[in-house]
Amino acid sequence: MENAWKRAKGDLGNAYSDEFERLSLHYLRIFWPALTNAPRLLEIDRYGVDHCLPDDHDSLHFKVAVQVKGFKKSETLKMDQVDGLILPSIKKFSKSPITCDHYFLFHNRMGSNKEANDKIHKAMDSLIENGKAKTVKLWDLSAFIKDARNKLNKIIRKTLLSRADKLLEQHQSFFYFGDLYIERVPLRHSSWIPGIPLQNDLEQRQYEDIKAAEFISTSHKVRYSLLVGAFGIGKTTTVMQATHKKGLNIVYVPAHTITSQNYGTQGTHLFLNGLYEELDLLEGFPDETAHVLSPLMGATLGRIFRQPEKLFLLVIDGIDEHPFYATTFGLQSLTNALAELEIPIVLTARKEHYYSLAGNYESAMENLCKKGGIDRRVELMELGPWEAYHAQQVLEKAKEKVCTIEHDKAEQIDLLMRLFDDPVSSQASNLLQHPLFLHMTLDLIMSGVDWRELEGKQLIEIWCYKKIERDLRVPRLGYDAQFDISYYAEGMMQGMEEIARAIKEKKNDLDPANEIIEAESALDIAKRHLNIAELNITNFLTTSFLIPAKKRRGKILQVKFFHHAMYEFFCNR
Repeated sequence: MENAWKRAKGDLGNAYSDEFERLSLHYLRIFWPALTNAPRLLEIDRYGVDHCLPDDHDSLHFKVAVQVKGFKKSETLKMDQVDGLILPSIKKFSKSPITCDHYFLFHNRMGSNKEANDKIHKAMDSLIENGKAKTVKLWDLSAFIKDARNKLNKIIRKTLLSRADKLLEQHQSFFYFGDLYIERVPLRHSSWIPGIPLQNDLEQRQYEDIKAAEFISTSHKVRYSLLVGAFGIGKTTTVMQATHKKGLNIVYVPAHTITSQNYGTQGTHLFLNGLYEELDLLEGFPDETAHVLSPLMGATLGRIFRQPEKLFLLVIDGIDEHPFYATTFGLQSLTNALAELEIPIVLTARKEHYYSLAGNYESAMENLCKKGGIDRRVELMELGPWEAYHAQQVLEKAKEKVCTIEHDKAEQIDLLMRLFDDPVSSQASNLLQHPLFLHMTLDLIMSGVDWRELEGKQLIEIWCYKKIERDLRVPRLGYDAQFDISYYAEGMMQGMEEIARAIKEKKNDLDPANEIIEAESALDIAKRHLNIAELNITNFLTTSFLIPAKKRRGKILQVKFFHHAMYEFFCNR
């Protein structure tokens, strides 16, 4: 990855005269993004200033003044270059009416000539003595590249830290009580070492109430973690909050925003070099400067992600929503590209996708390369469904928050306290403990809606439409920008009705709990109502209310409704 900085050093070393002046401006903006080319301001280049940062109150005073010298010949600075070009420029500035806080001289040769350096330093020190500058600094090419690399490293770290705080705040704002977090959640997990047959099957394990933060590991033995869970169960919330509790800062990347299939297929550097665009790490830099600096970003991120103080955790969220990473080859490419990084990495995917394409994941895992050590393990984790007491914890915290912050909402407090007690909600009560539906209901209460006036089926109806619309906010394969969400939602609801009735017709007295249907049959029904011929099973499951009854076996995948109450609702809608 350091090759990017070597190329930058070579570009600066090979440029000279006006070309060096133009190119140096972009690299100098690493230190001062607002730095401008001096000749555009009153033609002050004749005063020995090539780039400057003007003072807002004094046109003859600069916060920063930079003189650059791009020499064509020799590797080491020569005395004739000092006497013929550098010293005259310093003398011009000394005799000019211009003053500055900080004066820099940057040349593109090696600064190993001690006699030349001493002569330059003596001339620059005289600027301080004469009151022309408060500080001075001489940069040869090697010193500049070292300082620029360290400065860009600090900028990116600071940007990532700031972005982590904003991301958590943004995610919490999705719901009125989005900042409430349950530390112990139902979780089942297993560890696996690449190269060894995948023996631990998550389906065979029991859910346990575990602090998720304990599995957001910083151990060098963990290559990455794969976290799966049903829709709305809290995968993103768990990762963000657990990361915060762990004292790490999240580098969060929604998978669907990674647009190039080249990311991951050509190694770690290319992946990181593209990652900075999604993170918008050069925001605030002029477009031309951002273009010049962009090749350095992958190397800078790689350096940060390899440092011993692992302050960051990288999350690629929703890999099932990426048309390439959701495939076997794409998952292999992604995980291999990430294998060289030292920070903790979490990949998330919907359980519906993981179980419907389990063979893809297992095949990908079996063929992971050995980058980063042959004994580094993969953590496999699955978030499970909440019990009533998990939802009750959220309710208690919600009541406490309202009582503390919004004293005037006594009616809402009363509605919150009675949410699980009122028989009106009995038809929907089992679904109320689902995190997504619970938060949707709490939002209704805080918006002034008296849920007691709604029948249970009305509440489920509201949930269903909101859930579909929420899923379709994420661009998915096969849906274009003109996609009609309302049309899709209505078609999906009608399709769910027909699927529920098809299941009901197949049930018999001998096996009344057999509420399953072949995935292909369900998909065919949905296509008729949605009028989308190219709809695939993954997109269908992730926007519907069906989940795999168990992992796909060969070409056979059976699905069922997320919850029996949901099945009953669609049977009687």
